Amino acid sequence: MSFFAGDAFWFPLLLGCVSGVVSMLVYGRFSPQVKLQSLKLRIEALQGELATFEGDFSGAMALTRENLRLTFQRLGLVLWPSLISGIPVLAALPLVEHSLISYFSAVVVAALTTKYLHKIA
Repeated sequence: MSFFAGDAFWFPLLLGCVSGVVSMLVYGRFSPQVKLQSLKLRIEALQGELATFEGDFSGAMALTRENLRLTFQRLGLVLWPSLISGIPVLAALPLVEHSLISYFSAVVVAALTTKYLHKIA
């Protein structure tokens, strides 16, 4: 029996996919998605304005300060939801301690796929 046919290969991949999807859905549920989208648009507009700014140094510093303020505001909005969403991944970790690479690979692929399919900010 080959390694790819046994449970040692498929179980961590399946569990990784499930915990990745659950993790992203938990993040989407507990994070303020509307605020994050609005903040993301404001940050992108400000960065575009900063990239094309041709004024004096004090004007650039004011734009940079506002950019940092908005960025830290975004960090504050995602910190707790991010920590909470890691719980499903950590809870399944003892079950796959023998094949962490395939488990975490599946978690990443499933989480990113869920993020883009559900348009989670």
